[in-house]
Amino acid sequence: MIKCISITLITSFLTSSFLWINSDLIIKVFLHSKVDKSIIHLISLAIPLISMSSAISGYFAGVRRIYKNASGQFIEHTFKVIISAYLINHFLPKGLNYACFSLILGDLLSEFVSFIYIYIVFLFDEFKYFKFNKDCSNLYNNSIVNSSNTSYIDTIKILRISIPVAITSYIRSGLTTLKQLIIPSSLEKSGSSCKEALSNYGIINGLAMPIITFPDILVKSFSSMLIPEFARYHAKGDYKKAKKMTNILMIILFSVSIFISTILFIFSDKISLWLYKDTACSIFIKYLAPLATFIYIDTVVDSVLRGLDAQVGVMVINILDLIISLTFIYLVVPHLGVYGYIISIYLSEIINFIISFYLLIKTLYLKK
Repeated sequence: MIKCISITLITSFLTSSFLWINSDLIIKVFLHSKVDKSIIHLISLAIPLISMSSAISGYFAGVRRIYKNASGQFIEHTFKVIISAYLINHFLPKGLNYACFSLILGDLLSEFVSFIYIYIVFLFDEFKYFKFNKDCSNLYNNSIVNSSNTSYIDTIKILRISIPVAITSYIRSGLTTLKQLIIPSSLEKSGSSCKEALSNYGIINGLAMPIITFPDILVKSFSSMLIPEFARYHAKGDYKKAKKMTNILMIILFSVSIFISTILFIFSDKISLWLYKDTACSIFIKYLAPLATFIYIDTVVDSVLRGLDAQVGVMVINILDLIISLTFIYLVVPHLGVYGYIISIYLSEIINFIISFYLLIKTLYLKK
């Protein structure tokens, strides 16, 4: 854990420094000087906190104490909602720059609270499971002679997993950012005014999609518990149990996701009116409701694959999905407008689902 936290701290500090130093360029080129560079500075401060929290969360997932992660996330999101609402109400009348600053500040403060909480929980966990565990102490003392060699091997094991995942994550993050940047311009090229293009983009991404993906938060929390379980099956070579567990998961998740999709489709008007006091996004909720099934199942499939040591394959699929989606948005959305964008969302999710499911079959079901 010391090695993992150290690696995340070093890499996140380098990333933060890069953002801080190039904040003027980022604001000018990507945000057209609409906001102040202090916003980039706040983001750079949050990165080390997020990185170290992720390392500790990975520890709790690995030792099957996932409820400690869940409590940390609950505290983080609760604090974020409260502090962001307060800051927005206070700063929004002062303009866009202050509104953006208040949102990022709310994120930074909630990440700080989350990190402090989960680090304290980690210290108590270490105290409980290691300090008074004589077997662990004896094992540690007996192996300290070979500590240098063990340290080297452990570091190699960490980097063997983290470097490929990191590289593919950086590529995916860059493509995702590019995708978010070209969507409004592609919508504008379809004949919409800049205001209308940004409005439709905001309604779909900011209002409709969060409703579609909201149940996926629960699915992701559940899926994170699957990774260590399937990792154990993979380590033992017990693919019979892994297949049995996967079959049960797919049947349950397919039934639940179909039910949720149906509810979203039928009650889209009422959901939109209840949440937003308006029905402007109800048509988009209805259009996107069938997509929920693919999103939820794909979340579980990805977690199973990560447990089976196919995390690099998952990231490659995500990158391929983004490239196809980017190409479609750039070439087709200018001709079809907002409906072309909806088609691109379907295309992205379905392609991701099909390839991921194929990889699952190849990785798990074709094992001898």
